[in-house]
Amino acid sequence: MQDLIRRTDGEAGTVILTLTLDSITVHQNKELMESFSAMLEEGVRKTILDLSNTSYVASMVLSSLMFFHRKVRDLGGDFVLCGVNSRIKEILVTTKLDKVFHIFDNIEAAMVHFVKGGEVVLKKEAEMKLDVKGFALAGGILWGASVFVITWMKIIGYGSTLDVIKSYYIGYSITPLGSVIGAVYGFFDLGIACTLFALLYNKLAKE
Repeated sequence: MQDLIRRTDGEAGTVILTLTLDSITVHQNKELMESFSAMLEEGVRKTILDLSNTSYVASMVLSSLMFFHRKVRDLGGDFVLCGVNSRIKEILVTTKLDKVFHIFDNIEAAMVHFVKGGEVVLKKEAEMKLDVKGFALAGGILWGASVFVITWMKIIGYGSTLDVIKSYYIGYSITPLGSVIGAVYGFFDLGIACTLFALLYNKLAKE
């Protein structure tokens, strides 16, 4: 009896599943789902389903593929199709499933999606993150310098009262020494705040 699926391991942890039968009916659906489930338990998250040998896929099988696709995506991976003939493509378009699956002409094109596309995704995620150290230093320097300048403005007779800062920063006073103490306090004060903000932002951006 001919195997329903032929498995090949590709680049970057990708698994290529080639359907070997011309028609995939409801009778093969159970075996297909068992194979997919076994791969999920194995930890496979990048799957290419090659349909180049297949001319017909039953609607129930398409529903199973959609279910597996959703499971893989929920786990942070992807499940794509390639080698889709015009008949199956028409069904996918009619049912709007062409908007759900990534569909490629051949295995090579699908592989590029994972190898190159994955790098782009990682790059975008990296670009979304804040440099915690740089953000903290920038914030600390900005606020520290602000306290220093505001203090000197008060010393020479400009600016509003600094009672709030005096009550918050122990040892701070409106004197030349106080300006330095205030700058140090300000540096660490906003530096810590910016660190916490950047860590929280990066966590949310990752999610």
